[in-house]
Amino acid sequence: MKDIFGNILDAWQKYWGESLFLWLFLLCMVVLLVFGRKQKTALRLALYAILAILFFFVPYMERIMSCFLGEKVYWRMLWILPTVPVIVYAMILLIDKSKNHVVQFLLVLLCSSALMLAGKDMWTAGNYQKVANRQQVYDSVAQICDMIRADSKAENPLVAANSNVAAYIRVYDPAIRMPYGRWGRDALNKDARKLSKLLTNNPAKIKKICKRTKKLKCDYLVYPAEGENASLTIPDKQFRLIGTVNQYQIYRIEYEN
Repeated sequence: MKDIFGNILDAWQKYWGESLFLWLFLLCMVVLLVFGRKQKTALRLALYAILAILFFFVPYMERIMSCFLGEKVYWRMLWILPTVPVIVYAMILLIDKSKNHVVQFLLVLLCSSALMLAGKDMWTAGNYQKVANRQQVYDSVAQICDMIRADSKAENPLVAANSNVAAYIRVYDPAIRMPYGRWGRDALNKDARKLSKLLTNNPAKIKKICKRTKKLKCDYLVYPAEGENASLTIPDKQFRLIGTVNQYQIYRIEYEN
């Protein structure tokens, strides 16, 4: 039971992070219960939020949902918590309590400041990156595609890459063909599925990667030279290194006529 409560508290912390939104949310709950006690909508919203929190902290629910979601993502259960509606409704309720326009204006400034100070800029956490291409994919992926496009004589080259790159290549350049989708989905055949898995291995099984790549008649291989793979190189003479982008090595496969 102690481990279960530990997981629940850990998930609670992961959801709120280091932001002040937890305290802002609790303060808005108080506003709803005090100023909105005579309004059905405010009371229903507050009651639903309380039930959602109690539901989240039920130990047996953590065990059940962890079987479906996994222990590391139990915090997603807090998506049922109406955080945004509670904060917005409470702020509107607070502003609407005063009939003085000057006071209302000051309350709007106060609420807006609270929202800005409670969180962080979305670029700060590192979950998003500003990019320079209109397709809004990682710049490294755009550079890989441009390098392949500049080197390739084929109009629709077939490219093999790991899932971190494969998921965005065709978003940037739909003319580039892939033997599989993200995480090996919609693979052309059994060899394509195996190649997708091989490119996620660390350390990589280079000989098997080369064998599957050539069997699929791929024109290019985007090799993830990271982690334990950083010191590994592809010895096959049919694989010609045409360039690197960050940790990725781009190889052109040359077939015998």
